[in-house]
Amino acid sequence: EVQSTFEKLGVRGNGVELTPPLFGFGRAVTLTEIKPGSLAEKAGWKVGDRLASLGEYKTQSISDIDYVLRKAQGGDKLLFNIFTGDQGRQ
Repeated sequence: EVQSTFEKLGVRGNGVELTPPLFGFGRAVTLTEIKPGSLAEKAGWKVGDRLASLGEYKTQSISDIDYVLRKAQGGDKLLFNIFTGDQGRQ
């Protein structure tokens, strides 16, 4: 059974251009919904944050997030780069 990004991670979002680019990232996914109790909420992600990378991959669209999650093995820890305003964190 194939699960969606919302079911796996608890997020929905849209790809956006980062103008000006932030920390070398020109595109990211703006998070439009965070499911209560989800992995995303537990990681501290908020609506409006911009996810620029997950694992070793840049995230320019929600399909990029799907790709990373499909490749991940159970128990894998994925580093991420996310921006709130013009501040970034990992």
